[in-house]
Amino acid sequence: MNIQFLPLTSENMLKFKEQIVSSEFCYPENIRSSYDEYVEIVTAPGSLSMLAFADGQYVGNVMAAPLSEEECTELKVNYDPKTSIYIYNLVVCPQFQGKGLGSVLIKEFIKKCYNQGFNLITGHFRMNGSFHLVNKMGAEIKAVEHNWEDTNEDYVFCELKMPLLVCKA
Repeated sequence: MNIQFLPLTSENMLKFKEQIVSSEFCYPENIRSSYDEYVEIVTAPGSLSMLAFADGQYVGNVMAAPLSEEECTELKVNYDPKTSIYIYNLVVCPQFQGKGLGSVLIKEFIKKCYNQGFNLITGHFRMNGSFHLVNKMGAEIKAVEHNWEDTNEDYVFCELKMPLLVCKA
C-alpha cells in the first residue's frame, strides 16, 4: 500500500472540502465542525494540518493549531502558542480503520510538529481509536470530560510531550 501525506493549506483546502466534510459524520452531530470552522483552523497562525491517502484514496486527516488565549483560559492551561499545538481533528475513515493507517498518520504528524519546533501536542480525544492512537504514543491524560459537549460520551484531554514522542514515532 502506497501511503502519501499532503499538507492541508488554505490554497488546497477547497479541493478536499468533500472529504473533510464527509469525515465529520463519524462524530456526534452536535460536535461536528463546519467547513468554515476548519478553514479557521487551517489558516490560524502556527497551524499544521495534513491529509493522508492510501493508493490515492482519502484515508483521513489531522488538523491542529495553537490554542488561543481564550481557549487556554477555558481549559485552565497556560500553553505557549509557539511551542504547543492542539489537535482539533484526528480522523481515519471507517474503511481504513484497524489497518495501522491511523498510527502512520499520527506518527507523521508528530514528526512534522517536531520539525516545526513544537514540544507539546494536546487535544481532546474520543474514547475510541483516536485516544488509542495517542495513548500508544505516550499521551498523558490531564482530564476526563464526562458527557463532553453533551455527546453522552467521555472524552479525555491529553498531552503528548516531545522529544519522547519523536523516539516513538
